[in-house]
Amino acid sequence: MIKNFKVGQNKGRSRVWLDGSYLNDYGFKRGIKYTTTIKDDAIVLLVDQDGSRKVAGKGDKPIIDLCNNNITNLFSDFERVFVSFDHNSIIIEGAI
Repeated sequence: MIKNFKVGQNKGRSRVWLDGSYLNDYGFKRGIKYTTTIKDDAIVLLVDQDGSRKVAGKGDKPIIDLCNNNITNLFSDFERVFVSFDHNSIIIEGAI
């Protein structure tokens, strides 16, 4: 599944905010650990029990909030991103 999300701003940095039931549907439940890597011009999130990041949220509503220099460097020129969801993986790419 591919969805389109707005690139927001927080304290002068680009921000990608993911929330909703589709995170649960593709393995990113609240409390699950994951890793982020940069591959080409995309950010790749993979469910990983040893990952350094954790899906936030309340109850059954997971949230992934990405706001750092990598997001700013990759997506500051974009208003929106394409987010591809697959089982235990998410790929975020700039949308033209």
